[in-house]
Amino acid sequence: MKYCHALATGDWTEKLTALRDAAVAYSVARTLFSELDGPARYEPILDIIDPLRPTRFEDRPVEEIRKIERQISQQYGCRNVLSATTKFLWIKIKQPILIFDSRARNAFGIRNNDGLEEFYEKWRVGFEANQRES
Repeated sequence: MKYCHALATGDWTEKLTALRDAAVAYSVARTLFSELDGPARYEPILDIIDPLRPTRFEDRPVEEIRKIERQISQQYGCRNVLSATTKFLWIKIKQPILIFDSRARNAFGIRNNDGLEEFYEKWRVGFEANQRES
């Protein structure tokens, strides 16, 4: 919650520190290669996600996540940053963002990192089934 709170209410320095701490805690820091060190390393991410609002993700979350992922990837050597992107977006936006990482893929039997669309569909189906059972 401290990362969410910092991104929602903190000043620029607090937001950068929260992103750095979250990247370490969520084991995605290693995918974000940069010659910068410390919190400044995360400034490109903050530039991208800070102005975002939840309404952008309401209709087509997967498509919007992919757009953000491409923007972040371009800032970090065109690396695969999908897991990091969904984690940072969840901290910033929360719903309707779902964290997509190896644990999520394994839980739904998705074999590769390209399965974000499949993951969202399987998650939605499972969620609706559980709602009906409640």
